Amino acid sequence: MAKKSDLLRQIAEGRRELSAMERLFPSFANLDLTEEDVNALTRAERETLLRRLDYRRKYQLLVKSDDLVPLVRGMPPEDLYYTIEAAGRTDAMDLVVAATPEQVTHLLDMTCWAKDQFLPEEILDWFGYMILHEPEAAMRKIRALDPELVILLLSRFIKVRRYEWSDDRNEIDEDRLATLDEYYHFEFIDPDSPKTERLIVFLRMLYKLNHDLYMRAMETLIWELPSNLEELTLRAHADRLADRGYPAYLDAIAILAPLDPETYKRESGLESRKRTPAPTVELPGLYHPLLAQESLLARALASLDEPARFGLRDELVYLANRLLVAREALTDLDQVKETLREANSTLSLGLEYLADGDLARAALLCETAPFQDVFRVGYSLVLRLHHRAGAFQEKWLVPYGRRAASLVAQPVRDLVGALMQRPPRYWEGAELDGAPVARPFQTLDELARAEKLLGRVEFLFDLHFRLLAQNPEEILAGPLDVAVEPLDPELRFAKIFLTVFANAASGREPAYRPLSPGDLEARLAEWFVADGKGGHRLRDDLPRLLSDWLGRYVAREAEVVRSSAAAWAERCLDALDRLAAGLPALARGEAVSLSQLLLLA
Repeated sequence: MAKKSDLLRQIAEGRRELSAMERLFPSFANLDLTEEDVNALTRAERETLLRRLDYRRKYQLLVKSDDLVPLVRGMPPEDLYYTIEAAGRTDAMDLVVAATPEQVTHLLDMTCWAKDQFLPEEILDWFGYMILHEPEAAMRKIRALDPELVILLLSRFIKVRRYEWSDDRNEIDEDRLATLDEYYHFEFIDPDSPKTERLIVFLRMLYKLNHDLYMRAMETLIWELPSNLEELTLRAHADRLADRGYPAYLDAIAILAPLDPETYKRESGLESRKRTPAPTVELPGLYHPLLAQESLLARALASLDEPARFGLRDELVYLANRLLVAREALTDLDQVKETLREANSTLSLGLEYLADGDLARAALLCETAPFQDVFRVGYSLVLRLHHRAGAFQEKWLVPYGRRAASLVAQPVRDLVGALMQRPPRYWEGAELDGAPVARPFQTLDELARAEKLLGRVEFLFDLHFRLLAQNPEEILAGPLDVAVEPLDPELRFAKIFLTVFANAASGREPAYRPLSPGDLEARLAEWFVADGKGGHRLRDDLPRLLSDWLGRYVAREAEVVRSSAAAWAERCLDALDRLAAGLPALARGEAVSLSQLLLLA
């Protein structure tokens, strides 16, 4: 027996655990095993190795194995599909030909329907690849499929008639007709379609190698209404997916229906629910990240005993399936990864909210609260921010464009953009030293941080353009750039705020208008005094004057608005005080630096 490589021995003996990401998504690294290494393993060892490898290396293991057919037929259909996609369909047709009819049917169910819309070009491509690889084996597989599926495919490309029976044969352009047997004649619905050549090959193979199905298809296409045929095939397709735990699209999207978090938390009880334990079988690799990702959900599940965890597994997988269908993510590996990450993160977020972050209570909720409800609670919390971000973007960023965006710090702009995605995402760059990536919300702390940043920019726009009644079109067309902390757009708002206040203090219209030389000299005299260090500082009564002026605009607002306005006024004065420290004299010629926070003529 050939000596096993280190990698082979470590995996076969269970000493090397691949990460969830390694197992699920192709790294495009090659399998570090020769054919001799692979075939030196027992069947059980090969099956274990097959489950643990990523999809690209699953394919490499299979094609190096002498028992490819039984290994392929032992794979969950989902794993087989992603293995084929990782290798490339044209390269992996040997796996399709080796698969069972049920596995092939699942491949077609996953890829040949978009919601309830049939995709005939997709299924014709599958059949074309199979026939090109091995015609007779391909037709044996096709013979085992649902006949209505094949007939529905043909109905999208050809119209069939018996020429001698046709009542309108005088109207038929014989040059458009084709036949394989001089009995059934058909015309191509779109002769110029790039799929026509592939269709002709398929029809010839069907006629030659599966004549009974060919005859049935021709007769059905003469007499059956296409709409009836599609309805029948769609129902069978939906039933097959339901048997594997994938709901219909209209049922799946119910997982995204908002659920009031506060009401659910207040009214939901913790009564025990009887669960049917899941069978202790290996899950497809598709679901490994769902169960392995670090989160409150993972910690809560880990704290339960093994029977309880198995009792929850099917419910968790079904929720993931609903989300995969709702997001239309089943056929794309990257989308599958992101959607399963969303399922874990959003469940964990809802669990943290309902359990107030307590691990023991979270574990109890796992056993009592339906996972669908917990997910909807977490999703609804995020959806609130999505709607707020959308309202802000629609009100300010869309109509006023880049100039309005210049008033928003880059991390907040990125956060708004992430919140506007479907699904809404958290922008890690909003954190200090955070990575510039968007991902699903995972914790209440992230939700609170995003809400705080969004609330801050909402407040600044509302204060200046609603409460202070400034004209956004006029202001956004004017000079807003400042030199102090140029990366902090909030200081551009400070320039608006202090200029409006300065004009009001001069007895003029409180607006963002340049201060005249005379008004500037008056403000210098009234606002600043020498600090005894060669510079100047703000007068002690200036904060009160600003507070009294601002109070007239916010007096009828909620307490949170009044306190935010007071804090904003204090920040603006702090910025002005820092500039005053560098003023050698209170003369107009010496006050050029104040143009950073005051609009000067």
